[in-house]
Amino acid sequence: MAPESFNIKNYAPTNIGAFLDPLATNKAIYTLATSLDAVTIWTLVLLGMGTAMVAGIRRSSGYFAVFGWWALFVSIGVGVTAAFG
Repeated sequence: MAPESFNIKNYAPTNIGAFLDPLATNKAIYTLATSLDAVTIWTLVLLGMGTAMVAGIRRSSGYFAVFGWWALFVSIGVGVTAAFG
């Protein structure tokens, strides 16, 4: 890999954005693709389980809370990128 093609935001190919060209792809789509990361999804699953255990609620409610907030923040990030990127 050439040193000039190294991207610090995608140093490991664990997300969809690592396989896209950042210069040729729409910025909003690239931001959305980089947020769909295998490590992030696994972290959210563990956070959902932990939230459910600590709060004493069903796991599905914990997943809904964690993934809902994540989806909200990703949507805001994609929207900001689409508006100003």
